Amino acid sequence: MSPAAYRFACQLNENSGRFARQTEIPEMNHNEIVAWSLEPNEKHALLIFTSQFSNSLIKSRIEWLSNELDNSTKWLIECEGNSLLENLLYASIITDWASIALALLMNKNPSEMKSIIDLKEFLNHLNEYHKAGISTHTQSGCSFTVDDEFRNRIKKLYEK
Repeated sequence: MSPAAYRFACQLNENSGRFARQTEIPEMNHNEIVAWSLEPNEKHALLIFTSQFSNSLIKSRIEWLSNELDNSTKWLIECEGNSLLENLLYASIITDWASIALALLMNKNPSEMKSIIDLKEFLNHLNEYHKAGISTHTQSGCSFTVDDEFRNRIKKLYEK
C-alpha cells in the first residue's frame, strides 16, 4: 500500500498545503515508533492503509501498532477491492478527495499551486536567459552565478 500512501502524502502537500510524509511498516516500527509512542500528537495524525492482500507479518505489526499507540490520533483505512491493484486505486481515489476536502476546510484553493508555477517560471527563465556558459542572475536584490553545475542541480529539482 506504500505507493498509495506516498501519493496521499504528495496530494496533502500539494492540494491542501499540509505537511505529510509517508513511511513503511515494518521500517516505521524500528525508529519512528519511538517518537509516536512518547510524544502527544495533537498536531499529527497517523493513517495506516490496510489491505486483505497485505503480508501476515505486516498485518500483525499494524495490529500491534494500533494497540500500542493509544495516545495518538490514528485511522486505519481498509482499502477495498478484489485485487491489490483495486486496493491501490481505491486508496488513491479516497485520499485524493480527502486532500481536496481538507484544502477546502482550510480555506485553500486546492487547484492553486503558486509555488510550483513560480518554480517552473524560474526554470524557464534560466533556460531562456542562462542556457549556457557562466552568467549572473539577479532578482529581488539577490544575485547568484549560473553555471553548468547550478543548471544540473536545478534540472534534478525539475525532474522530481
